[in-house]
Formats: sequence, C-alpha cells, structure tokens
Amino acid sequence: MLDLSEHSTQDLVRLALNTAIVVVSGTIAAVRAIRRRSAVKKLADSGGFEKLGSELVDGLFLRKTSFAWRELKIFNSLQGTIRGVDVAIFDVAYVTEDRSRGQRVVQTVVGFRIEGPLACSEAPSTYQAAFVFEIAGDWLIYFSEGRQIKVEELESWCNQVYDYAAKLIQEQAVVSSRN
Repeated sequence: MLDLSEHSTQDLVRLALNTAIVVVSGTIAAVRAIRRRSAVKKLADSGGFEKLGSELVDGLFLRKTSFAWRELKIFNSLQGTIRGVDVAIFDVAYVTEDRSRGQRVVQTVVGFRIEGPLACSEAPSTYQAAFVFEIAGDWLIYFSEGRQIKVEELESWCNQVYDYAAKLIQEQAVVSSRN
C-alpha cells in the first residue's frame, strides 16, 4: 500500500505547484511567441519587408560579435529598407552563461548595411554596456541588452537607432581627424 505520510503529502503538493507554475509559464511564453510571430508577419506583409524566418540577411555574420560564443536561436528575421537604407531586424534568444541560474534572454537586434553615413571601420561606442553597436560582416548591428522591441514600435525604433549611429560615427570621424 502507498504510504502517504505528512512528509510525502508536502512533497506531492510542492511537486504539483512547481508543475503548475512550469505549465502556466510555458503556455504564456508560447502564446506571446505566436502573437509576436503573427505581428511580424503582418508588418512584413504591409511594410515592405521580406520575412526571413530564422535566417540572417546576406553579409550579416555574428561570428565576431558578442553573440559569437553563445548558442543562439534567431527568429522573426526581416529584411527591407527604411528611408532608403538596407535594414535587417531579428530577434535572438540565448541562455546566459551563469551556470547556477542560466537565464533565457530574448532581445531584438537591428542591423544597417555599412555605407553612406554609416560607413565606418570600427563600431561607434555608446559608452554604455547596455547599448551596443558592433560590426557584423557588412552590417552595423545594434541591440539593447535583453530588450525586445514591440512590433508596432520597430520602424520608429530603427529610425532612432539609425540617426543615433550616424551621429556617433560622425563624431568619431571628427575625433579621429583631430588626432
């Protein structure tokens, strides 16, 4: 016969609560992912973007960036133009390196082809670790650590990032010419 002592009952209740928390958290994450994928598809259909799924645009390589040694999942990848500039937008997910409590991070990355006002040989510094520009092949990428941009804000966010990058690159060129 099954012995259901006080200690075993507490363990079963704890197991049931933990299982319920995992199931609810997983369901919420799945619903959010489905809604985001649907919103990205609508943006691609209406905004002149091409949906690339889990692929990156040609010439954008993450192997020499902060993402190089992480096991990444790339999704919701888009390619298009904003104000005549080639742009790539995608989400990445990875688990932090903290072995004791690895945390899943999901963030949005935007990339602009390195040309015109963004022509540079090294990425401009924001002097803030949470806001990063990096060169990724033929592209200049930008991300804010752990920040996923709402789909309805993507186009305006890309415009802001582009203007910010052009300003930083111009300032960097002025400083370099003085030295």
